[in-house]
Amino acid sequence: MKINWFPGHMKKALEEIKRELKKVDVVIYVLDSRAPKSCLNPELDKISGQKPVLYVFNKVDIADEEKISKFSRSFKTQTSDYIIINSTTTGAGKLITSKIRMLCQEKISLSASSRMRRMVSTPSTS
Repeated sequence: MKINWFPGHMKKALEEIKRELKKVDVVIYVLDSRAPKSCLNPELDKISGQKPVLYVFNKVDIADEEKISKFSRSFKTQTSDYIIINSTTTGAGKLITSKIRMLCQEKISLSASSRMRRMVSTPSTS
């Protein structure tokens, strides 16, 4: 007999996230710096597919910053990046926004150029 242990509320949440992921450009994973491995969800990794991912190591002020610095480096790839912050510090939001822009640079460029093409191709009203 096979026993499948996966709480119903988790299954429901993952299904909702999967639907919503179609609407997003980047996945932001907020991790508690005191125990970041326990915050990771392999199921979320599977359903996020090829979306860029920003790993936000939060609460660094109450964690071992040296260990987090070493551990976090493995999260930097071609399609993912990380940031180590204390979210209550002034300016943390700007740092996150900056990282998101870097991860989505190609999409932002494509979006800006397509807007530009639409503007150029707009017929004259005169």
